[in-house]
Amino acid sequence: PSGLDTTAPGWSGNEAHFLQITATGRLLGAITRQPVGAQGFGYDPVFRPDGGERTLAEYDAAGKNAISHRGRALRRLLAAVRTAYGAA
Repeated sequence: PSGLDTTAPGWSGNEAHFLQITATGRLLGAITRQPVGAQGFGYDPVFRPDGGERTLAEYDAAGKNAISHRGRALRRLLAAVRTAYGAA
């Protein structure tokens, strides 16, 4: 990969390069007493993000992805991969 430091794990000459990248994301909030909303699944109807007025089940897909722990982790992972492989 272009831009990968030669001291990175798995780097030696023309051998295959192995790079393990992980990322985490967190969404803090509270559990409500009653389920509200029809979108999502699992805990979405009873989870209200900190600072929010709605449960996750009241967000559309784009809004939920913008704040969700999975969305945050994926954006961090993408940034780390771009950094490691020198992509813009």
